[in-house]
Amino acid sequence: MFSASAAPVSFDKRDSCVTGSTSNSGERKSCDKEIRLIADSGRFVKRDSVSLVKHDGRGSEHNCGTPQFKATPIGTSGIEVPTEVFTVIHARSEGGMSNIGKRGRIECSIVGTTEQIPSL
Repeated sequence: MFSASAAPVSFDKRDSCVTGSTSNSGERKSCDKEIRLIADSGRFVKRDSVSLVKHDGRGSEHNCGTPQFKATPIGTSGIEVPTEVFTVIHARSEGGMSNIGKRGRIECSIVGTTEQIPSL
């Protein structure tokens, strides 16, 4: 039987990025922002549980990127477990004179679970 601390813990790390307004000459603006989840001490990110969720997207470009993982060695065995997951979200405003003043926007979440790092 698992103790409460050994049970999987769900996470939902959410953030957004809003571009500047399309300029009077029709020039588009971009926005890029990192979303990062760091597992609590003694826990790791369960890789196959991770997904990206797009909540909102406006403008000519709006994407949640691709999840990337940072691993940490555990013990002296050389085994590494993912303790961080991150992505870079991106938005770009619409271009052209008909879009003056409009902004691009993206809102995404990294969702998944962490689990207790096993004893070696």
